[in-house]
Amino acid sequence: YVNYTNGTAVSGSNVSARNVFGNLAFSNLTDVNGRIARQIVREYKQTDGGAPIRYSNYTFNASNPSGGLNGSQSWNMSTNRFLTFTLDTGCRDITNNNEVVNLAGNVSSAGTCFTVRANNVTINCNGYMVNYSTDGGSGEYGVYSAGANGTTIKNCRIVEGKAGSMNYASYFFEANNGSIYNNSITTFGGDSYDVYVHLSSGIRIDSNNISFYGGYGAGLYFEESHKNNILSNRISVFDGYEGVVFSGSNNNYFYNNLIETFLQADGLGITLSFNNSIYNNSINV
Repeated sequence: YVNYTNGTAVSGSNVSARNVFGNLAFSNLTDVNGRIARQIVREYKQTDGGAPIRYSNYTFNASNPSGGLNGSQSWNMSTNRFLTFTLDTGCRDITNNNEVVNLAGNVSSAGTCFTVRANNVTINCNGYMVNYSTDGGSGEYGVYSAGANGTTIKNCRIVEGKAGSMNYASYFFEANNGSIYNNSITTFGGDSYDVYVHLSSGIRIDSNNISFYGGYGAGLYFEESHKNNILSNRISVFDGYEGVVFSGSNNNYFYNNLIETFLQADGLGITLSFNNSIYNNSINV
């Protein structure tokens, strides 16, 4: 039986077995219920006048059709066994309120990885990588919170796989009261931002390492977004546009951050709107 960490059965997972010699015993795809038919494997073969040839241990693998880490187990098949594989969900749309996604390995996507369409969702990468936009396209995101409140992104390494345009590592659109905490975020493309907050409020961006390389882009970009808290981040922009931009965004709190800009014509660390509180930051241009 193969399921995801959220309890959903995995259809189309390739479940295979190889004996101790590396020979394939079977290979089957799971059905809509996450199951394959009962399989028979050989435990040993008796030889004339000699010791039996033993085929255990068997290695059982279950592929992850969502792009997450595959499952693997090894067993001595001297008895019948019912095997269960629990796989990470990988890149996908998240539509269940209060869902917690715990990555068990790196995930990648040619386009957008996670799109959050439900409230109070937590994505905990546990230090693993979200590698998005590996095709170098445009309008592709690492994590996109689309009108969803209470989205939390933490302990992630979010990387734009190939330079494109208008690709945002973390994108909050009409999404309030979220959190981006303890992440390493890197983007490369033109008109791209590591964190883009648009028409959103109550977002806390805390203790992140944010890097942007090349093109007309920025580390953090707030557009018509108010009452957000940005603290204790390191924001590094290499040959880009600006470290932080507040465009039509008021009453935000920005403190204890380090902004570094390198090799760019504008050399701007931060661009402000009105009534924003900026204090105790280091800005090197």
